[in-house]
Amino acid sequence: MQQVEEVTSGAASAAAAVASKATYSGTTAAIAGYAISNDWLSAGGFVVAILGFIVNLYFKAKQDRREDREHQRLEEEHKATMKRLTQVP
Repeated sequence: MQQVEEVTSGAASAAAAVASKATYSGTTAAIAGYAISNDWLSAGGFVVAILGFIVNLYFKAKQDRREDREHQRLEEEHKATMKRLTQVP
């Protein structure tokens, strides 16, 4: 189970990195299109930037949920360990 989560986490991280780069590239294209007065380049860059931003938000939310589950699991494990250690024999 742990290996599957690691692979999923790696894939999500890679997708978030690609989305982030797409956002930056789209923004650069939009600025360049504006600078050279090319409406299609500007509009295309804007669309790519927005789509990259949306994909990035999706994967960041997914990462937050995954980290919350991991934190809860570790906290429960810690409580169980502390309970076991504080029991008087």
